[in-house]
Amino acid sequence: MAIFDEIHEYRDFKLINIIKRKVVKRAQPLIIYITTMGNVIDGPLAYFYDLFTDAMQDKLTAEVADRMFAYIAELDEGDDPDDYTKWIKANPSLGTLLHLNDLREQWERAKKIPAERADFICKQLNVTVNTDDMAFIQPEALRRNVGTIDEDALLGRRCYGGFDLSSREDFTAAALEFPLDDGRVYVLLHSWVPRRKVELDQEKIDYYGLAMRGYLTIVEGEYIQQEDVYEWFVAQSKKYELMTIGYDPANATRLRQMLENKGFDCAVVRQGPLTLNDPMKDIKELLLGVPVSKPPAGGQHETYITFNEVLGEYEAHASNQARRPYHMVQLHVFSKRDNGTHRALFFRAIDALRAAGVRVRSYGPDDYETTTGYHHIAATCEWVEKINQEV
Repeated sequence: MAIFDEIHEYRDFKLINIIKRKVVKRAQPLIIYITTMGNVIDGPLAYFYDLFTDAMQDKLTAEVADRMFAYIAELDEGDDPDDYTKWIKANPSLGTLLHLNDLREQWERAKKIPAERADFICKQLNVTVNTDDMAFIQPEALRRNVGTIDEDALLGRRCYGGFDLSSREDFTAAALEFPLDDGRVYVLLHSWVPRRKVELDQEKIDYYGLAMRGYLTIVEGEYIQQEDVYEWFVAQSKKYELMTIGYDPANATRLRQMLENKGFDCAVVRQGPLTLNDPMKDIKELLLGVPVSKPPAGGQHETYITFNEVLGEYEAHASNQARRPYHMVQLHVFSKRDNGTHRALFFRAIDALRAAGVRVRSYGPDDYETTTGYHHIAATCEWVEKINQEV
């Protein structure tokens, strides 16, 4: 018998396969997998979850399914994590090994901190929490910004470059950013990956498909030569007006020297809040199409709230229900007071929104904007309008 515990932490099948090859010699081998839900979405947990779900839904042959037993305790799709009456679905020992009051106390402490909230939902309610709940940008906003452009239309246009070098067997990437006349930004991206990483294929990426579409170069050998990135920038500079190239100085000395010797202007962009906070906010504004943090004209208000809709569309629900409009909004609270006014006002607003039936998806960050003097905290919220069906 073999028992594997907490397989949500496993990133591959190496240990599992070693043990499985040993027990196959037994007349009646028994292998047990025990785990909560986790965040490794391409490891053994994801595979076994799909396999056992198929077994319970009679999607496997009887010979295979009859040799497996699965017990999955989790919230149902659509259950609100804030509704503690549903928690017993994911905690069958509630009332015996676990006590509801203890869990509710943990939840009240965790739910206001995105990382802890996500961990509670994942580990205690057995619901996969991907980065959406703590995301810098929600997937809906990313989908709204998907577009294509004829690269011939970019010939001769001004652009700004950047690169990120890998220090081991990993991706190296370079990009050009083109400001467009309509206010949008087009990003031309290219990556390099060693063939060894492709052959290991631990991340289930369509490397060859990306290479055939021109987005990726598969490099022979075990690491990326900096000359490959240099030659890419030289080739692009013959088509576009490349103003400057940003780089993180880690491991980049030789490539920077090659580029500067060729006449390129290179600028240090260190990875850290001092250099990345403001640009990331600008990117978020572009993706959302609304200002993320914009004080009133002249800064005449010491404390204020903004409430902006960033997404509104019709969403399909169960087949017997009408399609209902879906809304995603952002709440922002600003204050120049240093006594916590912005936090107190923020949580009062959150309580009012919840009382009105609005779901709060994520909080934060709670930061201080040195350029404006405002303390700022934000939340992403959503709700679905109910529409009466005509009879």
